[in-house]
Amino acid sequence: MNKIDLNIDIFDWTIKFFLLNKKDTNVNEIGIEYGMLEDDIAYINDKLNRKCLNGAVTLSHTDRLLTLVFIYPTSSKVELINVLSHEIRHVVDRICQHNSIEDIETPAYMTGYITREVFRRIIIIKQKL
Repeated sequence: MNKIDLNIDIFDWTIKFFLLNKKDTNVNEIGIEYGMLEDDIAYINDKLNRKCLNGAVTLSHTDRLLTLVFIYPTSSKVELINVLSHEIRHVVDRICQHNSIEDIETPAYMTGYITREVFRRIIIIKQKL
């Protein structure tokens, strides 16, 4: 599993992306560390054990200004882009909702920033492998 930590300083929000791989069988330790609900942990573990591909789970904790994004293994780079784009949209929606943001530029800029930073870090991770 690879982890990408990202802070959105202007909103004091932390996002943690967990890029799960086919060898991962559970997220119990992560769940305990971040106070996840047992049902959420069980749901993710079930998906991992059933070898689900091309999906993800995004959990936002607005009281802690924290979002956890669990990305299941993907069948291709194109699917990784698809899944990450989808989940980034959820992240941006939660941050905007929590901060009562209703304009269209703020989410657009935030989406661009998060997407750029996540993919920049994925490239760095892949270069280390």
